[in-house]
Amino acid sequence: MSARFRTVGLAGRARDWTALSADLKVHVGGPCGSVAVTPQARDILRVGSTVFAIERALSGSPGRNRPVEFEVELRLERPDLWTAGALAALGALLEFQGDAHWTWSISGGVQPGDGIDHTALAAQDREVSRVVLFSGGLDSTSGIALDDVRAGETQLVSHYSRQKSVQRSLASELGYGVPTQARISGTTGRGRGFLHRSFYFLCLAAFVAETFGAHRLVQYENGILALAIPPSPAFMMTRHAHPRVHEAARRLFAEVLGGTWSIENPFLKLTKRQCFDGRLAGLLKGTALLSEIESCWYTNSYQLLGGIEKTVGKPCGVCIPCLVRRTATRIAEGEIDPLASATADLLKVGYHAYRTMADQILAGGPKRAYLELPSYVRGLTAGAAPILMREELEDLLERFAKEYDDSF
Repeated sequence: MSARFRTVGLAGRARDWTALSADLKVHVGGPCGSVAVTPQARDILRVGSTVFAIERALSGSPGRNRPVEFEVELRLERPDLWTAGALAALGALLEFQGDAHWTWSISGGVQPGDGIDHTALAAQDREVSRVVLFSGGLDSTSGIALDDVRAGETQLVSHYSRQKSVQRSLASELGYGVPTQARISGTTGRGRGFLHRSFYFLCLAAFVAETFGAHRLVQYENGILALAIPPSPAFMMTRHAHPRVHEAARRLFAEVLGGTWSIENPFLKLTKRQCFDGRLAGLLKGTALLSEIESCWYTNSYQLLGGIEKTVGKPCGVCIPCLVRRTATRIAEGEIDPLASATADLLKVGYHAYRTMADQILAGGPKRAYLELPSYVRGLTAGAAPILMREELEDLLERFAKEYDDSF
């Protein structure tokens, strides 16, 4: 793929241009619709994978001179479709996710196979009304379990690194067909944080949805993490399924791909326990299926903060997703238990932050906690047609606090 980028850090120092690997490519296989893949659909996926690769290429720790400006040069098949409106939606989405300004210079001259390999797609002549992002995590698995009566009209879309077979087996267990799956090759670096990864996932879903003529995307994510509610102001939460991300992505897809798009999160007002306690909890009783459903940030890592070693393939038990997952399953599944006295203090930071948050809500009610939420959360309750009523958000906070207290 023909792309390069440069950044300006928090300290004001600009870095040199960095070219992404010419071997950067998205490989997509599995079911698709009968509509031929269009150049603009490939371009959406090129932009998403470029952001993914740039984030992987960043070096250094997240807190050291983090980038506040990105400048990207990228070649596409249909540069004419990337209008001012499209670039405005793209910029708004990325800036909200990463608190950094992105500037794009887009030119033409790209061939259909550059950066995208979709030769393994298999067209199906069936009606699909919605495309669901399916990671194989607890929320997306809970979502498709709950909505399994709609399996016939649903196409699952997944990105994978090592979990390709797990995603397929979970989908099959729950009555769904084979997911459309993708992987990315040719990336460099391990990255410093993954604030924008979900944008690529949305682009992948839109790419597949276009082939079915279906413009309805679904992303299941519990309300606490979807709203990016931090346990304390010190935490920079990923805004991967926030309603503002969905709205910007919806506008971007409409500008570039045409049509009217919707992106939904049926779990926005629910805690993770409420998501899990639907049909999935009943299905998992007495099975080993739960252990196949990954949530941990560090499952495939061999160490944690401070060089503390962990077993590759096991959840850590102390990262944000592990802590929130435990409120749903009520099981200490991780290799490290934050309640154990021998656990290093630096690994208990997230646990103690949530513990303080829950204690304050239980002691004084959720109204004070609401006032201390970031503006990007409280803002969803404002206006003539708010996404959430203030009472709904306060109720979500109180339910989560009770479940956290019950679980720990």
